[in-house]
Amino acid sequence: MQKLDLSMRSLRPIINSCRELYCFCKVEHYASSYGVSDVLKWVGRNCSFAKMFLPTATCEEINTLVASCYKNNQ
Repeated sequence: MQKLDLSMRSLRPIINSCRELYCFCKVEHYASSYGVSDVLKWVGRNCSFAKMFLPTATCEEINTLVASCYKNNQ
């Protein structure tokens, strides 16, 4: 029987995938709640509203965060 490797190094890709999926799902939830079909474009045009959810982030940081949520899920 093969031993299962549960080191952080082996789990990191799984953890990162879960974070990306969670991020994508949260953004999708808010987007559908507000009727937004193109989230990346919307965030770029409505940074002040997006900052209500991330008040300490810059618009560039918010754009980067949202883009990273969609990078592997589109």
